[in-house]
Amino acid sequence: MAPKNILLIDDNSDMIALGRQIFNGDHYNLLSARSGAAGLEALIEHNPDVVIFEYMFPDMTGSEFLTFVATEGRYAHVRKNPFILLTAWDEQAETLTQLYASGLCAYLRKPFGHRELRCVIDSLLNSRKNGIASNSIPASSAKIGQAQDEEVRDLACSISGISRTLLRDLEDEISEQNRADMNAIFHCGKKLIKLLDSD
Repeated sequence: MAPKNILLIDDNSDMIALGRQIFNGDHYNLLSARSGAAGLEALIEHNPDVVIFEYMFPDMTGSEFLTFVATEGRYAHVRKNPFILLTAWDEQAETLTQLYASGLCAYLRKPFGHRELRCVIDSLLNSRKNGIASNSIPASSAKIGQAQDEEVRDLACSISGISRTLLRDLEDEISEQNRADMNAIFHCGKKLIKLLDSD
């Protein structure tokens, strides 16, 4: 199996060095960039399988970076690839929601576990691989696919409803981090419902 290209965008030299330690092996090939603009150029040049980025670049924010990727045609080829936020920045719920809406798949706060980051990446890559395979449904399986879509829609509605209820009922009892996570779950569920309804 060919190694997966991991693009790490961070202006901290120590973080780049740490990334080389984490992804030192046959399964990964680490690429790096030290600014948002350099990261955008690397997306075009290398078409990485996974993009890991800091929120605060010297030249732009992580939100601006993802907006470029989501809206400009020259980055269309990488939009379906996993984007992971890896940062010490103190996230706000609204900003995290915007990031997820722009294509963020996951985020980890510094400091983080090396094995944790690799597990997140492997999980995202496996999900993407399985998602691509499941799109090739034979015509004879159309009814099965439709039933599965309805079941997925029901689950997405349940997830959105439960997360919204928990946010409302536990508003004063959960941390800002948990609130942001619940908000992200709610909006991901809504996005999935919208995608299923558009098919």
